[in-house]
Amino acid sequence: PALLNEQNFAANGYVNFILGKTKFGVSPFVNRFLNYVYLAPTSESWFGFPIYRYLQQNALQYGSEFYFEYDFSQKLKFNFTYSGMVSRTDDGNFTPYTPAQKITPSLFYQVFQGANQSLSFFINSQYNEAQHNTFVGERGSPRYNLINTGLTYKKSQKNNWNLSLAVNNLANVAYYDNLSRFKNYSLLNMGRNITFTLRIMFGENK
Repeated sequence: PALLNEQNFAANGYVNFILGKTKFGVSPFVNRFLNYVYLAPTSESWFGFPIYRYLQQNALQYGSEFYFEYDFSQKLKFNFTYSGMVSRTDDGNFTPYTPAQKITPSLFYQVFQGANQSLSFFINSQYNEAQHNTFVGERGSPRYNLINTGLTYKKSQKNNWNLSLAVNNLANVAYYDNLSRFKNYSLLNMGRNITFTLRIMFGENK
């Protein structure tokens, strides 16, 4: 009940370049929070479960996102993205549950594309750096790398439909994300996950 209204002053930039088959861009940001509200772990517990409490303090967050794309041909494309941020309160502590730096290189290949049907393939790697910039008493997370891949088949005649197969965490890596509260109990994030998806559009306006 005693929390004050949170206020934010933000500065965001975006620069994008297109040079032939190459595209790249960067988007830095700075956020200055007054009366920033965040949920923080404590040393208290309730029947063995850790207690979290809402705290409030001025804070500064800054970081950037970057992407690079290169078209080897009409069929083969390469994409690379990066994201990272730093978040601190005015007392010098890091705020809880700050995302780790992430790098994601991806390949996209158009196997074939006809008048009424197409087949495409993708594979990417999600590399997450270790996160040790944590709040007092917060558990950090080690680095990990996930491989994801998939196929999508599309067909369009009277009814437009597509069928896709995706496999996330192909190598079945054991990991926990820094944003997960289950890490406090050493409970891992999802392992290998296989998904089949069928989508059908019945008519243009339905």
